[in-house]
Amino acid sequence: MSGKAQPHGLSATLAWFTLPKPGAVAYRVVRMKIVEPGQLSAAGVKACHTQPDPKQAHKGTVVHRRWGGEKAAAIAGDGFFELDVQREVDDLVV
Repeated sequence: MSGKAQPHGLSATLAWFTLPKPGAVAYRVVRMKIVEPGQLSAAGVKACHTQPDPKQAHKGTVVHRRWGGEKAAAIAGDGFFELDVQREVDDLVV
């Protein structure tokens, strides 16, 4: 993403295994989600419209998110995005 302000994209995929939780509405003990990076707007990228809503995307054990921009800001070669992964207890019980 370095050099020029041009179309750029950022993708993240998170997959995990979790113990099953018998008798629960949600079959797993924990859920994980990718937290939307705070520095996206400064880089000129935003969530792509062709992906599911983040609330729906985090219901399984594989999550894929994509961000992009047509005129994204130039980023230095040593620049980086920090992606946070959040772990939550999935406590929905029948």
